[in-house]
Amino acid sequence: MWNNKGGITVFLAVTFMAVLTFAGSLIDIARIQAAERKVESALSTSVRSVLADYDGTLCGEFGIFGLDTRGGPEVLKQRLMRYFQLNLTERHQGIRFIRYDLQGCRMEAEGLGSLTDESILRQQILQYMKYKAPAVMVENAADSFDGDVIAGFKKAKLGQKMAFAEKEKAVRGKALALEEKLEALNGRIRSIRKNAESLTERKLQVLMEGLEDAIADKLPQCIEAHAAYAAARQQSVDFLQEKDPADNLRNGEAGMQANESIRYDQVEAGGEKAGAAIQKYMRIAAPTAEEVSSLRDRIDRQQSELGGLLARQEQTGEDAEQIDSLRQQIEQLEQEIDDRLEALDRTLADIRLEEVEAGEDVKTNGKAHSEKQQEQKQGYENKTEEVRTKLEALGRYIPAAWLLTARELADVRDESDGDMEKLMQSAISVHDRSGAAQSEKSYDNAISYMRQLLQFLEDTSLNMRDKLYLTEYVMDRFTFITSKTERTRHFKKGEVEYILSGSDIPYDMPKNSQAAVVKEVMAQVWFLRFAIDAIDSFAANGIPDPFARLAWALAEGSIQACSDMLAMLAGEAVSISPGCPGIRLQYSDHLRFLLLMQDEEVTLRRIQQLMQVNIKMGADVGPEGSREDFKLGRYQTAVRASVSVPVNLWFLPVLSLDKLGFEGFQGNRYVVEKEVYIGY
Repeated sequence: MWNNKGGITVFLAVTFMAVLTFAGSLIDIARIQAAERKVESALSTSVRSVLADYDGTLCGEFGIFGLDTRGGPEVLKQRLMRYFQLNLTERHQGIRFIRYDLQGCRMEAEGLGSLTDESILRQQILQYMKYKAPAVMVENAADSFDGDVIAGFKKAKLGQKMAFAEKEKAVRGKALALEEKLEALNGRIRSIRKNAESLTERKLQVLMEGLEDAIADKLPQCIEAHAAYAAARQQSVDFLQEKDPADNLRNGEAGMQANESIRYDQVEAGGEKAGAAIQKYMRIAAPTAEEVSSLRDRIDRQQSELGGLLARQEQTGEDAEQIDSLRQQIEQLEQEIDDRLEALDRTLADIRLEEVEAGEDVKTNGKAHSEKQQEQKQGYENKTEEVRTKLEALGRYIPAAWLLTARELADVRDESDGDMEKLMQSAISVHDRSGAAQSEKSYDNAISYMRQLLQFLEDTSLNMRDKLYLTEYVMDRFTFITSKTERTRHFKKGEVEYILSGSDIPYDMPKNSQAAVVKEVMAQVWFLRFAIDAIDSFAANGIPDPFARLAWALAEGSIQACSDMLAMLAGEAVSISPGCPGIRLQYSDHLRFLLLMQDEEVTLRRIQQLMQVNIKMGADVGPEGSREDFKLGRYQTAVRASVSVPVNLWFLPVLSLDKLGFEGFQGNRYVVEKEVYIGY
């Protein structure tokens, strides 16, 4: 009808074609998005499945996760591909909403984050200790004393005692300078007295020069040095009256004894007396010196005139009487000089010119301290042999072949440490000025060491928190000489000591034995105890003489440190300081202090060494059998994987998107590309 037959059908066909193409494109887009999520999920799951194959010994013994990548990227890729195919394959084979072309799939994989990288190991340790460390630290604090370490050191007032020690160091410095000035003055006084006996013209000249020097230089310097000493001493006394803002208590209430030395109190009076005697010498000797000088000038002129007459007499034979007269006059003048010198000699003999003495202190506490020292020393000597025998039994050492090499580590630093006996011998007891410099050096070392420790303990930064976590990890996962935990490790005891003093790079076998590392760390703990005990002894012993006080503190600190060491090695706790007996620390607490003060990189490197050594030697091999080929560097902590998977398209190929430059489209396929990075 009306000649339009079939027109509406063509319109609908064209319309339906566009609608169906649009709808099909939406379906393909949805399929692409679903494929991308499925591929990403499968790849992520596959990587996690591979990471689940971590080393059981590393995890069980040290809480560290590591994936063995000894086969390289190809083996890792094969393992990943197996898991990827299993995760991507449709479980219901009859339903193929998306067809993944696994034959055309391309995958790349690599392990990252080697456990020989100190930053990687550090991060894993921090993660491991994030929840465990606070509980461990609270438990350890409860076992040691009521409160934390920082509060313990504050209660012991070691900070104030070190400040007092520095004040007293200034006093000793001024006292030593005063003694040098006194010796110079007294040397001049001795020279004056010597020259005042049996006077000659030359001795009179030297006498006058000595008197001038003494009154114009030596005596003023001595008085000035005494004033500086008195001022420094007063500052030390005033410090004990100052209040500590933290607790509003005077510093003197921390058990410190003020400087009550009377050794130099008579210097001022002695100087005034010596000065008066020198002035009297000068008043009496000066006129005679001028007269003698005048007479000598006359003699010199007459000697010159006599020489001229004698020369003329040889030519003329005259002037004999005049020559005899001049000779008589010269003899009379010489006699007059002798008479005046003799008279001055007798007069000066009646004047007393005494040296300026520093005086002596009244020594106190000597007998009680000596008896205490002897008792402690005897106990130390009786038990030292037991300790030496135990050390000799720890004869095992770590072979060089078991350790990580410098090439395997990113950062290598040489470490050198001292010897226990040398450190003990350095704390000497001296009571004379010949050892003053050495005593000062020993005490300065103790003060510097304690200041560094207190600064570490008072650090509240995030870095300090991490160091505490690292320290607690070491104390929790490794053994030490007094630990009750026993593990089947290469070093049954002394692992913490190895971390503190082991010699791995460069390798030194004698220093790498179990006995050597334990002995070295015992020396370090001993020095820590010596520093605390010496500082406390100096503050409290009350010996008046400033130099004797220092020497006594060094001696008492040395012996007390030996006593503390023996007690701690027997498993006992010792007072944080002799003046604060209520707070007690164990050997393990001192190891914590040493670990906090050690360079973090060194600690991490030696943790790596012990991990490799203990697994390589096969202590806990488990079902894997021998682990002699174990290398920590093969173990990675993260995997990065990428994959390209083609999927089929239904409708989008009609649009020829690949020819239009759209990425990912290849004919009738779309390539899904995904990359993941996953670590422990």
